[in-house]
Amino acid sequence: MTEVVPSSALSEVSLRLLCHDDIDTVKHLCGDWFPIEYPDSWYRDITSNKKFFSLAATYRGAIVGMIVAEIKSRTKIHKEDGDILASNFSVDTQVAYILSLGVVKEFRKHGIESTDYIQHLGSALANLSPCSIPHRIYRQAHSLLCSFLPWSGISTKGGIEYSRTM
Repeated sequence: MTEVVPSSALSEVSLRLLCHDDIDTVKHLCGDWFPIEYPDSWYRDITSNKKFFSLAATYRGAIVGMIVAEIKSRTKIHKEDGDILASNFSVDTQVAYILSLGVVKEFRKHGIESTDYIQHLGSALANLSPCSIPHRIYRQAHSLLCSFLPWSGISTKGGIEYSRTM
């Protein structure tokens, strides 16, 4: 996408679930956005596996952003992740991991990657699965250090492995 995006464009952005037909587009976008190369199985999983919740932001039919989340039981998360949860959360608490969040350059600073987008993810998850939703989705606005990448076979690009800024 190389067009100048008007400030009113956000009102034309719609959200939908990713589907199998989006794989080629998502591969291209992820190649632009992220310093890692995902295996083909990852693209198949995020577009068809029910354990992932993958939401696309579209503008005039084109994907301009996406967010991929995975819901896990608190008992299935890594210890270091569980340690940062408030102690009042029960053992059966569901946690949403935001695995990927990307927006095409022209749409950055238009609000797609903002808290509103993440809050919409939470609302959509609540509508899909009211009995097993995360109580809160936390967003850290500073640089994130990812100590875990869930898919084997991910290679680095340009020497960068796990660090990214949100």
